[in-house]
Formats: sequence, C-alpha cells, structure tokens
Amino acid sequence: GYATELAGTGFDNNQKAEDKFAELIPQVTQKLKNNELFLPFKNAVILDEFQDINEDAFEFVYELYRQFSEMKGQERARDVRMIAVGDDDQCIMEMTNGASINYMKRFVEQFKKEDDKAAEGNVKRKWYKLGLNFRSKSKIVQCNNQFASEIRERIDEYKVIRPYSNQPGEVFLHYYQTPDFLTALLPFIQKSDQKTIALLSHENEQVLDIYSILKEDPTLDVSYLLKNEGFHLYMMDEISAFSHFLETNLDENDKIISQTLFDNAKAYLIGEYADSSKLNIALKHIHDFEENHDLLTLSFWNNYTWETFAGSFSDTPSKIIVSTIHRSKGKEFDEVHVILQHEHHQNHSDYFKRLYYVALSRAKTLLHIHSYPRQSFKTLESLDISVKENPEKHFPPLKKRLLIMQLDDAYLSYLSRSTHSQHYVSNHKIMAGAAVQLQMDNNGNGYNILHNNTVIGRTSKKFTKLLKQSISRGYAINDSEIEYVAKWFCKETEKFNDIFLCRISLVKGQG
Repeated sequence: GYATELAGTGFDNNQKAEDKFAELIPQVTQKLKNNELFLPFKNAVILDEFQDINEDAFEFVYELYRQFSEMKGQERARDVRMIAVGDDDQCIMEMTNGASINYMKRFVEQFKKEDDKAAEGNVKRKWYKLGLNFRSKSKIVQCNNQFASEIRERIDEYKVIRPYSNQPGEVFLHYYQTPDFLTALLPFIQKSDQKTIALLSHENEQVLDIYSILKEDPTLDVSYLLKNEGFHLYMMDEISAFSHFLETNLDENDKIISQTLFDNAKAYLIGEYADSSKLNIALKHIHDFEENHDLLTLSFWNNYTWETFAGSFSDTPSKIIVSTIHRSKGKEFDEVHVILQHEHHQNHSDYFKRLYYVALSRAKTLLHIHSYPRQSFKTLESLDISVKENPEKHFPPLKKRLLIMQLDDAYLSYLSRSTHSQHYVSNHKIMAGAAVQLQMDNNGNGYNILHNNTVIGRTSKKFTKLLKQSISRGYAINDSEIEYVAKWFCKETEKFNDIFLCRISLVKGQG
C-alpha cells in the first residue's frame, strides 16, 4: 500500500493493472535507491501480517529503513522504529505470492547488523514473543499448540501459546468411513446455539457444496467466502465504473478528490447500476474506504481496490459463514468446523500444517474437526478431546449443487475473437444478477454463456470438465445467473473485455 502511495500510481486503460502492480514494488524500491522519489520521514513503520512478506516487499522495507535512518541527523527526525508483527505458523501465502518465513528470519538478522553499525554494538533490536491467546478457550489453544508442533520449519521450535481464558471450551475430532460425509454436517449446525459459526475447507468446490447443504434449511442464515485469486476489487464492473468516473472528472493536476466529486461518483453508480445484484457490495466498500481515509486521493483509492479480492466480502454479515481457509484468515468465530475430505496433496508438508493451523485457530469456544483421512489429525488424539467414530458408510447425495465461476473458469479472450458477441455486449448493459443460459458449443469444447439467446462468453476447459462431471453424476442445470461482471485486460487487443462469471444451480435427478 505504501509503495503505491509513494508512486502516486493510478490505473490506466493501456496496461493491465495486475501486471503494473506486480512490477510496482521493485520499481519503487529502485527509484528510492536512485533518489527519484520524495520520501516523507516516518519515525515508525508498522508491518502487519509480516509472515506473508516476499522478496520484493522485504527489499522495499529494508530500503525504507535505510533511508529513514539516514534522515535521523536532521532536526525533524527521531529514532526510526520498524515494527514487524507476524506469526510464522500462519505463513500460508507461499503458493500465491512467494511468501516465506525466511524473510522474518532475515528481518531479525539484517536489522540487527544495521543496529550494530549504528550503535557500535549497542543493539537496539528487540524481539517480543506474544505468548498469550486472548481468543480461544484453553482446550482449543492446547489443540492448536499440539498441531503446530509438527511444523518442521519454525522460528521458535519450542513455541507454546498460553490461553488467557481459564475456561476449557470443547474440541471434537470426528472420523468418517467415507469422504462423502458433507451432508452429516447439517445437524451440527441446526443444533448449535453459538452466535457465530464457521465451516472451513480448503477448496471453493467444497465450500459451495457445504453451502448448498445448509441452504436446504431455510431457517439458517448462511453466506460463503471463496478463494478467488486474481480477481481484485478493481476488476468488478461496478467498482471499475466508479473509478472511471473519478478519473475522467478529476483534473489531471489534482491529486485530491473533492467530496463533491466523490458524492457525484456514488450518485452516478447508483443510477447506472440500480439493477445490479452487486451494487450494495460496491457501495459498502466505497463507504468503508471513505470512513477509513481522511484524505480522498486517487492513489489511495486505487491501492484499496487493488488489495481487496472480489469474493472475499459480502454486503450483509451472516451468523453462519462457509469459507475457504485462506478467506477465514484474520477472522474468529464462536464455533468452527474444520473439514478435510481427502488427503491433502501436501499432507505432510509444512504448508498443510500451517494451513490447517490457521483453520483450527479461528475457534473461540467450540471446535469440531471432521476428517476422512486418519493421519492428518492423529497427533491430537492424545489430548483431552472427544474423538468420535461415525460408523455410517453411506450418506445421502447432495440434492443440489452450486457452482460459481472464478476468473480462471472463463475463456478470457472469447469476446476478442467474436465480433458478433462484442457488438452485442457493447450495446447491452449486462449486469450481475441477469439470467443467462449455458449451452454446450457445437464442438463440445466449452459451455457457451447466452444472454437473450446471444453468446456473451464461454467457460474454460477446466470449468467445462467440472460441470460435465456434475452432469455425469446425475445433476442437471436448474438455472444460471451472472454472479460478477469482471473487467479483464486483453494484452492481445489491448482492450478491456467483460467477463461474465456465472452462478450455476444444479439439481439432482432432473433432466
């Protein structure tokens, strides 16, 4: 975020923002080294979630420290404090951005060297271990400690967290005879009297299956959070339109957005997207941005929309959340159900242990672990928890399934290759919530997405395979609608395409 602020970066129509921002941090770091950017002095920099830092971000942080330290002789400067906060056991972004706990280790080692140089051996570096857990009851903390102890690469090999609460809480480990046990989860939720409940799994498909099961009970207040890498908030059609209004109505010499312009942009959005099912989500995040920024600037807004993933938010909070583990990070719930249907492909790796440590540590009072694999949570069996064997070998199949397309589930360059579809989309304002139909194309390569009998997009090979598998298992498409309209920059044409990501409801035994 700070790199964007220093660069004063905005979006433009000539470059895909994702590529632009991927290059931003190393570019800003180099410009700082070359003294090409003005760096306002800060005597304290707080680096939150530091376990998720990667090489580029670390080099940027180090350069900030170096330059701030050089300012210390100036009248306005005081001692520079770089405060890094993180938990190495929760480093789960290595598959996404190349994060590694090695950078936490380097922070200690490299900044110690700098302190040695500056203070002639009088080291100012301090390492604070935050050893109290204020969230979870004691049995849950004990469970988390035991599970995390199997992580091989840790900064503190013998780290043990102590519970602040002296109340025990409850932990249940449920084993199943089949991986197809998801329908067994519904009674747990129906009987629960907890205020907030989360059901956490690794993949989007599992999250949506669990959500479909819970929605069979209309009395349950349920929503879902999906992992949607690559689909940032700025790509959402409604947010893109809001940003475009700001950019086109802001004088190129102005850096600050006036309150009048900001209000006019909101009024424009409400007028143009009154029929969009995602309007409230867009307005909520515009409101959140405004509430958290005393100064409204285009660079602040662009940075905010870049750092937020679409699919990680909803317009209204629900009592029950079904979420991927990645999307649950930073959240807490009174009752948590952690679900593992199959052996994880990295079951014995540190990544798996950290991932499920994050899931287990979301629970405050009540923790349920549901697993078909026997080895993944075996280390917990020696603790004072309830281990239960479910003898059922067969569970009823899901009556309904829900599939929601992510960005890589769409044939992204389809509109660039179809003049007829391009013309139709450009002349019709197709919004989130609009009904569509899915129909296999003549060559069997993908499902065409039709709006009023006109093709406006196509599914990717990966998603086509997934949908075919569901149909082969006896499901039929019941209805489909657009979940999101995403603005995707096509490098081939150097234009933005509308990508229609669909919500597809499937019903067992029809068609």
